[in-house]
Amino acid sequence: MTELDLRETLEVHLGDVDVPPGDPRVAIARGRRRRTRRRVLTGGAAVLALAGVVAVGGIWLTGADDGPTTAHYASVGPLDFSHGARAYADPGRELHLAGRTFPAKELDYLDTDAVATAYGMVFFDRGRPMLLGTDGQVRALVDGPVDDPKGFHPTAKADSVNPWVAYAIRRGITTTVVVQDLVTNEVVATTDVD
Repeated sequence: MTELDLRETLEVHLGDVDVPPGDPRVAIARGRRRRTRRRVLTGGAAVLALAGVVAVGGIWLTGADDGPTTAHYASVGPLDFSHGARAYADPGRELHLAGRTFPAKELDYLDTDAVATAYGMVFFDRGRPMLLGTDGQVRALVDGPVDDPKGFHPTAKADSVNPWVAYAIRRGITTTVVVQDLVTNEVVATTDVD
């Protein structure tokens, strides 16, 4: 079949087909429905995205002002420091603390910067000094917001004579060194370093 034969065959067959008349009302209605559906979906997605941003922002802002929470720390029960604050670890496996052995994942918040005192272990959680007390409960040593800037890796030091611990916290561009009495929970001294 040549090109000319194909053309003639198509004209014969297609010439006999009647083209139905178009209905402009149906086309306009379909177009409106599509545009409405598109607007509703786009608007709904925008509202959901905005609601998500507001919710995350609200949680972030209110979470920063609420101060410390210790809900994510499981109680380990009373710890016996009467024979000294003995602590050592087999990294990734187990942690030996006050004569007891724990799976490492239960106390993964304790790291090599944790400081053993006669009143418990002082460690840092996102820049906030915390105390795992002899009662097995965790409490924050500082109330209110603190910053945890990248690269700031604080540590604490225990006094060998007094029940004091010294630690550093960041708020904005100011680093504050705090000496706190672990028995009375009073701040003994502070000094700011800009």
